[in-house]
Amino acid sequence: MKSNFKPLAITAAVAAVTAGAAHAQNLSSTGLGDAAIVPYYTVEGNLNTGIHIINTSKTKVTAVKLRMRRGSDSMDALDFNIILSPNDEWTGGISLNADGNVQIGTGDTSCTAPQSVADTGKAVMPSTGFPDGANEGYIEVIGMGSIDQSVAATNPAWADAVHKTTPDADGKYRPANCARLEGNFDRNATTGPNAGPGYSSTAIGVVTNDTTHQIDPNDPAKKAVTPNTWSAVEDELMVSWFISDTEKGLELGNQAVMLSGFTTEAWMTNQRPLVRDTPPAIGFVQDVYNFTYPDLNGGPSDGVATRGLFDSLRLVTSLGAAGVTNDWSVNPANSVGTDWVMTLPGQYTMIDLEAWVDGITKGTVDPMDPSVTAKQAWDNRDLPVVLETRYYDREEQFYVDPAAPDGGLVISPAVETPIVPGVDQLETEVTVIQWTDGADTTEPVLGSQSYAKNYNIGDSGFAVGWAAMNITSRGVINPAKPPAVRNYAPVLLDPNDPAAFTAVTNNAVPLVGFAAWERQYGSDDADAPSNYGRAIEHAYGS
Repeated sequence: MKSNFKPLAITAAVAAVTAGAAHAQNLSSTGLGDAAIVPYYTVEGNLNTGIHIINTSKTKVTAVKLRMRRGSDSMDALDFNIILSPNDEWTGGISLNADGNVQIGTGDTSCTAPQSVADTGKAVMPSTGFPDGANEGYIEVIGMGSIDQSVAATNPAWADAVHKTTPDADGKYRPANCARLEGNFDRNATTGPNAGPGYSSTAIGVVTNDTTHQIDPNDPAKKAVTPNTWSAVEDELMVSWFISDTEKGLELGNQAVMLSGFTTEAWMTNQRPLVRDTPPAIGFVQDVYNFTYPDLNGGPSDGVATRGLFDSLRLVTSLGAAGVTNDWSVNPANSVGTDWVMTLPGQYTMIDLEAWVDGITKGTVDPMDPSVTAKQAWDNRDLPVVLETRYYDREEQFYVDPAAPDGGLVISPAVETPIVPGVDQLETEVTVIQWTDGADTTEPVLGSQSYAKNYNIGDSGFAVGWAAMNITSRGVINPAKPPAVRNYAPVLLDPNDPAAFTAVTNNAVPLVGFAAWERQYGSDDADAPSNYGRAIEHAYGS
């Protein structure tokens, strides 16, 4: 079993639009960052997905948000917080449990919020959220806040998160006090924007984007609270992933797409359930520190934390892509297959989340039907994204009209046959392109059940080669419905009000992904050690 990790090595300074002042964002050139995107996870068939998160800082306790987004519409399907002590690493495996539900399992002892994840060793995807279609999707890891050892004397969260130097009875080294640390992620209802009726009455929890309260460690009665002050997460995180097939003995993996300088401030939020309006109306009580933040548009919508970052991420020199290029192989005789993962992260920032969820609840929105969602006033996503594809073999030949005489020279102007499938569309946030020759012997690598597109190149006569795709946002082909970013604010905005959305200035479509290769010599114990897989990052450009 082999796996090939091919790190990103591209740097691009980006001017970020913020609530305050601009700052520089980059795709990391070092492999370290303050946020990361894992382009794809899956639990289909015999596949499991693993994720590793490393805090490389020697002195900082760092809180991160881990969020799984389902592939159809990038709705938040499962999220929780991980608090990493200095030099700490957290690992988790995504799989189906005995009940057929998606879960993240972990044997790690690092503190989590809720702490039940660390205590039980698992986080099961909520059945009341967005589990439909969430067997596949992508993952965000976003830094929320850090506390340095130099200020530990006035911030007890630092000491609570650091692992003890002696093991517990089971031999594991656990943090000093995860139960007390967990209180920092409660909803504080006694001060700040969340004060007043409608919330649970508690003095602990998130007060502002950079201040949280926990029980005072020096108060035996556990009634007094102590504040913690969090700073911005710097480029101290490293995130990687892998996908393994337990039946074939295949594994492939890569480093996550690492963002550098994504934030210059703390983005602390609570992990309490959202609270519905009373009487019911579209949307929720606007808890500005709710768990849906931080996201790829920035921190909590308290008017202080930075928002509006997603537009800058859409630059061609950042996450935006004018096109995608990579290898493919459809060669059953040599036991070789290829899938391409095409993920459009952050599309959820371009819808009115409250109206979207309300429509799903009432049955007026089908997230899998772009003909329905595109008509909604509050859907300003890029989708559907148009692809124009040309593919080649390895000897410079591209697919032309089979009717051309002997495939040789023709009297111009000759018309090229459109690529199979020619001009295509990406309707969902995650798409898995399965390269095939149309024969039953062609087996997909990732076995996508919900987001697969079959690209049949059987008529070309090619078995191996490469392809280039041009990518066009809906806003370019339909100027009447240009893409725009939702302006979340402390009060709910009318989705029909122009102030609710701001047209994007960078029309390149944010896209991440890779080509998943496999060479399978057999499935029995004798052959399995010879099987291998690779994950090759896409090249991005027109």
